[in-house]
Amino acid sequence: MHDTDIGDPPFLPTPQYPENKRAPDVVFLTAKFRQGVAEPVLDASWWPAEGARYYTAEISYDAMMPGVDNDTASWIKIYEGSDNKFSERVDRAALRLRVQATADRSGAYAQFDLEAPTIVIAPNTVNVESMIAGLRDLVTTQFGLANDQINSAIQLISAVVAQQAGTNQADKQQVIERLAAAKDKLGASIEEVKTVAVSTESALAEFQQTTSATLEEHTAQIEETSTAVATIDGKLAASWGVKVDVDGNVGGLELLGDGTTVAFTILGNIFRVVFPGIDPTTVFQIANIDGEQKAVLNVDLFSPKSITAAMIDVAELKSVSADFGDAEFSGVIRGTNGKMIIDLNNVRQLFSD
Repeated sequence: MHDTDIGDPPFLPTPQYPENKRAPDVVFLTAKFRQGVAEPVLDASWWPAEGARYYTAEISYDAMMPGVDNDTASWIKIYEGSDNKFSERVDRAALRLRVQATADRSGAYAQFDLEAPTIVIAPNTVNVESMIAGLRDLVTTQFGLANDQINSAIQLISAVVAQQAGTNQADKQQVIERLAAAKDKLGASIEEVKTVAVSTESALAEFQQTTSATLEEHTAQIEETSTAVATIDGKLAASWGVKVDVDGNVGGLELLGDGTTVAFTILGNIFRVVFPGIDPTTVFQIANIDGEQKAVLNVDLFSPKSITAAMIDVAELKSVSADFGDAEFSGVIRGTNGKMIIDLNNVRQLFSD
């Protein structure tokens, strides 16, 4: 500390500014990208919030897109813990980070926007591990770009559907048909809603059908929706989906396209195929293993001769033991220490110390 003639020093808030120990706020949030092996790593830290039991951090890639706000963006939880910092690998894309502190209840979010980073692999530093990480990063980047494209289509459809609900339509027509029956605790209904709407900015065609059966508070329901939109600035998108909901146990599928990308999404965990005249067979299942989605393939479906040696091309093959049966070899068999060599082509054995 020393005297100064340039005025009072700036006010620095305490870690609890504004103070609210029941719902602490995160302040002074900062974040940056740094390079991993072949992927960006997000480093983030913030001022400790007094009374906070833990912090939750989320990232969003589509929140950085035009016309998307925090409420409509999709968020991915990337950290939850008591420490006021973290480092995690992320996609090579622009993102928005938000962090929240929780005590008796959760405080307000603090957020930080980052532009897409540049990742460079230095010469002579690529090894097997970095090659694998690099390939993973490439796939992740491609998946990220595809997801951004699909999210744009979703946002476009949502915006046009929301717009048609307004009163500024130049031409809007809607037909609703409903059949219903009920007896005591049982009920059944089929409802169809057909909508066409055109404004000065967009056009919408949508068909919805809901089929349901109920027993008191229990419901089995099928929803099918077809939507096509076009905007005056040349954007097009279409989606079709069907959802099966039995007392909250939901499954379904969706097709979504925007002229450049088509996504086929399935919500389910068992996938079966049927050959004519044979009972359905499970090809694979999606299992929850340690909190991650893993595909479990039914290897019994492979024909005994469908995978041959010609399909296996490896530079190195290691095995603890093997039973070759009647096998033919060519070339040279060499010990790992080089002291014994069997030259099969020239019919000789070489031994050295």
